[in-house]
Amino acid sequence: TQPFKSVREPTVLFLGQAGDFHPRRRFLLDAIKKTGLPLIEGRAEPEDAARLYGESQIVFNCSLNGDLNMRVFEVLAAGGCLVTDRLSRQSGLEVMFENGRHLALYDSDVALILLLKRLLARPLDALDLARAGYEEYWAKHAPKIRRRQVMDFVMNGIDPKLFFRSATQT
Repeated sequence: TQPFKSVREPTVLFLGQAGDFHPRRRFLLDAIKKTGLPLIEGRAEPEDAARLYGESQIVFNCSLNGDLNMRVFEVLAAGGCLVTDRLSRQSGLEVMFENGRHLALYDSDVALILLLKRLLARPLDALDLARAGYEEYWAKHAPKIRRRQVMDFVMNGIDPKLFFRSATQT
């Protein structure tokens, strides 16, 4: 756990793989580069990644196959302003986190670029999004909480629907 950082570098950060098995991710990273937005792309050890997520104005994510990947949780836990692709309802992403409140979702390359430009131009909006995502993660999705919820389900039969926001909030 690291403290939330209010001072951010005006960058779009991507940490991860973007090789042959990730053509859509590579396409989107190249689209970001072509616009001249301040993209930092690379890899990092987990401790360094958490620090970088919390220091960057925006963290870009693109799922591999429409999956809810660990980067979503890593970025939110580190206090990053997460911009990620919209996933199917079955993934659970929008059941756990609210678009525009805890993170920002995009549906296309054009929507992604517009969203990144808006959040870079409005750093306080990016910071508010990051803070809300950080608080939501630590309040409802931290490992200690999830372990307790799983044990409560296994031992006491508590309905898993209680793990998420109510359906009326999605």
